[in-house]
Order: sequence, then structure tokens, then C-alpha cells
Amino acid sequence: MNEDASAAELQGGDVKSTADKGLEKTSLTSATSSIQDRYGARAAIRRGNRVVALILGVLTVVAIPLAGVIRSWPGLLGAVAGMTIMWIVAAVGIGANQLVLRNPRRTSGVVFGAYLVKLVIVIVAVAALRPLPQVDNTVIFLVLIVAILLTTVGEARAVSKTNKLIIEKL
Repeated sequence: MNEDASAAELQGGDVKSTADKGLEKTSLTSATSSIQDRYGARAAIRRGNRVVALILGVLTVVAIPLAGVIRSWPGLLGAVAGMTIMWIVAAVGIGANQLVLRNPRRTSGVVFGAYLVKLVIVIVAVAALRPLPQVDNTVIFLVLIVAILLTTVGEARAVSKTNKLIIEKL
């Protein structure tokens, strides 16, 4: 009987340990997700994305007609080209942010890769547009500089205001 009791205890213990493993896995998953969003990272990134889109929308509405009035048709085309480049760059950045939200452990790789892709897009687009006489290169340059500065500062402000630092034990 002693052997039967110990065999039953071992079997019950195995079942218990399997159940405990399942609970540990579930609690580990929920703990990981709470750690991933502990400081409001999801809300901060989403708000930063919205601010970038808002800034580019306003800049598009202002820059294109203004460049058309000041620099005529080539200026208008330059502003359209510059804003198109910036919208593509913003889409790459927002896509990278969405990848970061899916897997925060790969943040540095995704962000670094996105910056490299953005840099290549800007360089290739400007190099391709430079020889075209119909497009004002000065306007492209000014639009890109203003858009990059405004979106960077705006996104940084939005993220820093949304992101709350809470220090406590895990």
C-alpha cells in the first residue's frame, strides 16, 4: 500500500507540476505584457505617431501652396516632392513603431534599421530629383529640413508627455 500511495502521490505531483507550469507560463506572459507596457509605452508611441501625421498634414497644406506662390511651378513641384518623401519616411517610422509594439525586445534593431531605411529613401529620392529642371531643389531641401525638425521635435514632446516613469518593484 505504501508503494501505491507513493505512486499516486508521484502521479498527482506530476499533474500538479504540469498545472503549475501552465499557471507559471500564463503569469509569466501576463507579467511580460505588463512589463512591456509598464510605462505607457503603447500610448506614448501611438500618440507620437498621431502627432507626426498631424504635423505632416498641416505642413502639406501650408508648404505646397506657399512654395507655389513664392517659387512658382517649380517650387510647387519641389514642395510636393519634398512632402511625398516625408510622408514615405513617416510611414516607415510608423511601421517601425508598430514592430516595436509587437516585440519590444528588438527595439534597438528595429529603430536603427528604420533610420537607415529613412536615410536611404531621402538620399535616393533627392539624388533622383536633383537633375530635373522642373523641380526646385532649394524648396525640396527646405521642406525636408523643416518637416524633419518639426516631426522630430513634435514626436519627442508627445512621447515625453505621455510616457510616465513609475519606479516600483517588479
